[in-house]
Amino acid sequence: MNDSEAETLRRFQAGESIDQIARRRGFVGRTIQDHLVKAIEAGAPLAMEQFFTSAQAEELGGAVSHIGPRGLTGLGEELGGKYEIAELRLFRALAARERRSA
Repeated sequence: MNDSEAETLRRFQAGESIDQIARRRGFVGRTIQDHLVKAIEAGAPLAMEQFFTSAQAEELGGAVSHIGPRGLTGLGEELGGKYEIAELRLFRALAARERRSA
């Protein structure tokens, strides 16, 4: 992680929302979400429930199981555009970590 990604993680862990961090740091929310993906991939202790309700996680997991290894665009289409690509990246990073831990 670079310094900017680490600062985003620090703020998120301190309780700031993605929107608050973006506003205060002068970024768009998508950039903050991408920073958090990098943090997850680097092993930061972030959990699925910090980003998604259990219903959302189930819906996303079901769509991934249904469409197989298609890219995020295909996943987004499967879900009717309900989630932004940055949200799908977060889910994918968290789910991959969960699979590795199982």
